[in-house]
Amino acid sequence: MSWVITGQEAGPLGLLDQYAGAAAYSLRNLSLYHTNPVVRVRRDNDNAEQDFTATEVSDGTLAAWVGAGNNGFVRTWYDQSGNNAHLINTTLIGQPLIVNSGSLLLLGGEPTLSLDGSNDTLSKIGGGNWQTAFVVCNYTKSSSVFASFDGLLTSTDGLGPAQGIGIIGSSSANTLFTGTTWFDLFYFNGATATVVFPAINSISLITAISADAVNGLSGLKLGQDRTNAGRFWGGSISEVIIMSSDQSSNRTAIEANINAHYSIY
Repeated sequence: MSWVITGQEAGPLGLLDQYAGAAAYSLRNLSLYHTNPVVRVRRDNDNAEQDFTATEVSDGTLAAWVGAGNNGFVRTWYDQSGNNAHLINTTLIGQPLIVNSGSLLLLGGEPTLSLDGSNDTLSKIGGGNWQTAFVVCNYTKSSSVFASFDGLLTSTDGLGPAQGIGIIGSSSANTLFTGTTWFDLFYFNGATATVVFPAINSISLITAISADAVNGLSGLKLGQDRTNAGRFWGGSISEVIIMSSDQSSNRTAIEANINAHYSIY
């Protein structure tokens, strides 16, 4: 007689096993059953590219492949939700860093991507819809204020290039930007957010929820405020989870899962 082990009996369920995501990016496996690569990396000494699983990122395989003294850049951050909403940048100069001079970059002791604040970004082309987002990140471009509405996670909707949804810093202020057709509620490290800067200089969990679903989005931009020049995020991004429904009732449980891995607060 044989037995098939499923669910909790096979081990702790991953975040996406419990809560469906519209798009999900991480350097850890977000599902107990996820075995595909989480990232595609280019090394700078010969511009070779290769896919890596979460285990290969954390166990030294990635850093060894990049090589001592070389840098590794993210060409593709794979979507773990099953919706194939992969984030890509084929322009070499704009690819985020993941291995610096042979060493894997870490935020809070866990693998991360580093964006230089000048031109680094990753994008998804095509439609989608958002209502809730969770992001593990920090901001190091400035130690005193967000610079020129730098974009963490954004997208344009059908109302035009000046509209959309996302998370950006509010220039000359301590808060994340909110406004019509943008997110309505922000939580910072599990608590309602009023002031997030300069606390965001360290590893942080930002949760954003919109009162209404925003549909028909023209893609997804990580590390830049839509297509606005100069509005690039300077710092690290370790995990991004986007959901197409209001996750207010599940927020604390999802945040607890994220915090248990990253030990943010």
